[in-house]
Amino acid sequence: NVDDAYRSKQKGELVGHDDRDSVADGLKTLLGSNTWPVVRDLVDEIITVDESEIKNATALIWGRMKLCIEPSAGVGVACVLSEAFRAKY
Repeated sequence: NVDDAYRSKQKGELVGHDDRDSVADGLKTLLGSNTWPVVRDLVDEIITVDESEIKNATALIWGRMKLCIEPSAGVGVACVLSEAFRAKY
């Protein structure tokens, strides 16, 4: 749901995000004039994950490591566990 960086990369220009709710609300920030050129020029690919993958990853960290993390921090774990990431890397 918080995929403005992905959509910007796909479109080749900076786009805003919509106001959909997300469990990863900590990621509801916009790319700006300093960050967009870095993403545009240096990031090869952005992999997105859905809400259920974020929730599952956050629960996995709690269950295995007994660490309470903000769901936004679970996005990286969800990405690594995703089929898209595993198929490519």
